[in-house]
Amino acid sequence: TELIVSLFALKAGLYRIVQVSLLGSILSNLLLVLGTAFLVGGLRHPQQRFNRTAQTASFGLLLLATMCMIFPMVLDVTHETFDADSTLLISRLTAVCMLCTYCLYLAFQLYTHTYIFADGDADEDDEEERVLGAGGAIFWLAVITVFIAYLSEYMVDAIRGAADELQVPDLFLGTIIIPIVGNAAEHAAAIIFAHKNKMELALGIAVGSATQIALFVVPACILIAWAAGEPLSMDFHPFESTTLLITVLLVGVLIQTGESHWLAGIILIVAYVVISIGFFFHVDLPSE
Repeated sequence: TELIVSLFALKAGLYRIVQVSLLGSILSNLLLVLGTAFLVGGLRHPQQRFNRTAQTASFGLLLLATMCMIFPMVLDVTHETFDADSTLLISRLTAVCMLCTYCLYLAFQLYTHTYIFADGDADEDDEEERVLGAGGAIFWLAVITVFIAYLSEYMVDAIRGAADELQVPDLFLGTIIIPIVGNAAEHAAAIIFAHKNKMELALGIAVGSATQIALFVVPACILIAWAAGEPLSMDFHPFESTTLLITVLLVGVLIQTGESHWLAGIILIVAYVVISIGFFFHVDLPSE
């Protein structure tokens, strides 16, 4: 969903909407989705455990992606580049490195270290009745993708008008509202799995989706824009970059123990509310 929305926004020339919607998807997954899962699961199960090794790997990847996304902003703000186009070139080269890292992560997860990411409750799942086979899943995935593409194009076209009519900054719509709508299905699934005490699946949805967006969708959009001759960079501006770094560090601290409880969920949700307030009042300065 995030990739489809970003491509339509890119086509419309809304580069900042592309940036903040992807950033918002990462923030939404790490704070709102994961926080709600911790809260709902923790209210039913006083202490929930998950694979610490797998989540440490995900945290390392998120921190790496954050570093890659912060560097272009730091170089631009400090003016420590050769020329004005250096930030764009750095973003494109960094995007290639990020995509290569994501491919290696898939090999790590699906081939060399599958046991790390295995669900401990897999035996219980074997007894559940299968709803869809592979063919049915692919068919409905294709149908839903086409439907999402249609809605995404309509939503992107309506962003500017909605921002003006509602007197809401378009950055707030792109960072907070659009990701919440796009993550609705993931949000619900993570809560359901956490309520059933299947934390490996809940974290796989929340943290895994954030990792996928940061390491795959963001650099993919940069390279697609490059191929199309569009000047989309990874310069997310100081406020957005700082927000991302603090979010990743906060989540990393909470998942390092391999255990979760409802208070951890409250912490993440409150952090998301604070960030939402900040983005409601955040606007871009006019370019010089």
